[in-house]
Amino acid sequence: MKLSARDRAKVNGALCMIRDAGHNADAITGVASDIMSTGTPIKLAYQRALDKFVEQVPAFRAPLQRLGQLVDASDIPTLAGYNVALSRYIETGDAVDLQPIMATVTRDAGEMAARTGDAGFADGLGLADTSPAPVAVDTVPDVVPARPGWGPTGFRAVDIQAATPTE
Repeated sequence: MKLSARDRAKVNGALCMIRDAGHNADAITGVASDIMSTGTPIKLAYQRALDKFVEQVPAFRAPLQRLGQLVDASDIPTLAGYNVALSRYIETGDAVDLQPIMATVTRDAGEMAARTGDAGFADGLGLADTSPAPVAVDTVPDVVPARPGWGPTGFRAVDIQAATPTE
């Protein structure tokens, strides 16, 4: 199952915001992959992975909610533009790839601020600075599980099988 265009824009936008703030977005994708390996649909897996990230970095709760509101209020052609620009940016890491959508995002964020009364809407989306910050090496702490198979993302039977010594 694939993400809808709207959900893909939310996920890619969130991962870009997180990466640009200096956090490891790959760790979030890894958590989502672990969750998907249990049969969880991709949309729900990314929601849970982002929720886990927000538990560790609560300052991201409002910006991610604002991003979701902005994407939900966007029409299909705008979503297509977001997805193309975000995909290119994810591939290249070059902020120039975001330039085609910045005017639209800035305008739409201003409209959302006026509509919702949230004066910090544009700042909360990280629009003040479009240059990417360096990516942190790791934001998910390496935790030694208290018991085999239990890690930061929950129980994983694969870990038990991998930890079993062979004769």
